[in-house]
Amino acid sequence: MIFALIGSIALGIQILLYLLMVLGVPIASITLDGKYKVLPKEFRGAYLASIVTQILILLTLLQSGSILSLPFPGIITRILAVLFALFLTFNAIKIFAAGQSPERKIIFPLTAITALSFFATISTVPISP
Repeated sequence: MIFALIGSIALGIQILLYLLMVLGVPIASITLDGKYKVLPKEFRGAYLASIVTQILILLTLLQSGSILSLPFPGIITRILAVLFALFLTFNAIKIFAAGQSPERKIIFPLTAITALSFFATISTVPISP
């Protein structure tokens, strides 16, 4: 449960940062290798889709940590948790490999913490429906 809370907080911070970028707050330099201060309008749709995906990931993490009870069967939650853990791990590796970008200093730790939280909670998800 504690790992799910820690991961949820990290993911919540990331969702908030992305939401601020979509709204035009000049903090976009933490992504896209620092090329832009304000996220260009043509990228905002993609970031909005990312926020929706991150909310689904957040809900799955909260359910896998037994903090939130959603109507998904345990097996579906476990499968989603494994898939999201792997996705976030590969995403964290990609961000880490980006060199000395601001994204590596800010987004990487948040993504890595969330991935580790999923791995810590996967075994606690009941398989029964």
